[in-house]
Amino acid sequence: WDDLRKVMSGAVAGLPDTISRLLHIGVTSSTDGVYSLDSSKLKTALSSSFDDVVALFEDGTTTDGFGALMYNSASYITDTADGRIKGRQDGLQDNIKKIDDDIRNKEYTLSLYEDQLRAQFMGLESMLASLKTQSSFLSNL
Repeated sequence: WDDLRKVMSGAVAGLPDTISRLLHIGVTSSTDGVYSLDSSKLKTALSSSFDDVVALFEDGTTTDGFGALMYNSASYITDTADGRIKGRQDGLQDNIKKIDDDIRNKEYTLSLYEDQLRAQFMGLESMLASLKTQSSFLSNL
């Protein structure tokens, strides 16, 4: 989203400074990212600099206008081979795999600890039985 916002607020290279940005033709954005158009400012720009307004949106003639810039930016984000979304998905899949590996390791560790506690419990049970036998023997003396 930030890349697209930068394109929308940036200037198109090769155009006069007075008509190189969308705001020069009446396009503005609010703080929540909603864009609006001042139609009177657009009409003024079209009547005074029609060719420059067209160049502002052109795709690949002498300059890349907003059409090409937005297309390139969106393509970079959505490219299924190495775009940002794909990179984010791959990163999330790696995190999921690491978490799954951590869970398996913790389960294994807990299983070993359970076995250790069971062995200690069995040892205590054996010792308790032995002490009961000795207690019985000593009581009978």
